[in-house]
Amino acid sequence: STAVTGSPQWAPDLRIAALYSVALGLFTFFQNVLRWRLRPRSVATAAVIYVAITVVASITLLQRNPSVASVFVAHASAALVGAVIAYILGRDYFRFAFSWPHCKDMLIFSIPLVPSSIAVFVYGYSDRYLLQRFMGLDAVGIYGAGFRISALAGLLLLGIFPALSPLIYRDYRKPETPGQLAQIFRLFLAGTLPLIL
Repeated sequence: STAVTGSPQWAPDLRIAALYSVALGLFTFFQNVLRWRLRPRSVATAAVIYVAITVVASITLLQRNPSVASVFVAHASAALVGAVIAYILGRDYFRFAFSWPHCKDMLIFSIPLVPSSIAVFVYGYSDRYLLQRFMGLDAVGIYGAGFRISALAGLLLLGIFPALSPLIYRDYRKPETPGQLAQIFRLFLAGTLPLIL
């Protein structure tokens, strides 16, 4: 807490934020399994439930106690419920077992992604850390709000790229796939460039 915010008073909030991170990781994992199994209705169902609970819990908790902790509790609750729903919708794909060969394959595939993930995290949050260090948490809050407003154009990315990846991996050998992808990206650029401008 002292390293990130400059004060130990935020330690309880950071503990709740850590719980939220774990819950969101589980929700994302189970939802991605559904996405890669090409189950769009299940992905959408879990996402809608997650958003609905986030909104209702945030409004309810913030009315009772307007605090940072209330926001994290609302999001953590929604992520936990979303994870359970996504697990139930995809329960046929899960079983409790451990396989060293599969673990080895996954580690070989994913270990090169670790440095890039760390770099993306540092790039994405170093600006906020520097603002907090030199201007205080109020400046970080204002900056964060402005950043989210400017990121509205990126909402299209959230819907398109996660949906495309499983289809690309499934159909990459088909001769018509490159042409179809080119058409999708042309349409995507036609829709997003005006928004970005």
